[in-house]
Amino acid sequence: MGALMKPETAPDDPEAVARARALLDGIPIEDLRAIAECKIAHLEVALHNARTIGVAMGIIVERHKVSECEAFQMLVNASQRGNRKLRDIAADIIYTGQLPGE
Repeated sequence: MGALMKPETAPDDPEAVARARALLDGIPIEDLRAIAECKIAHLEVALHNARTIGVAMGIIVERHKVSECEAFQMLVNASQRGNRKLRDIAADIIYTGQLPGE
């Protein structure tokens, strides 16, 4: 199920509320609850991954004396070289303090 409202739409916008109600009309509450729980779980994982990547970038910035943009690019490059997910590279950096291959 896609987003019900555009992010820039205020939740108290009467037209947006009417559109959301029209989309949700007839959907069992159990299904809506399951959808919401799934979205919450995905957001929690995304938040955890963002924090992990941010911490790893901080380590790279400090160790290599580079900007945040350069640190992120170093993470991306290491991810691509190793054909691994960026979040996994970031977790390794947190535990070892080093980019893979250093």
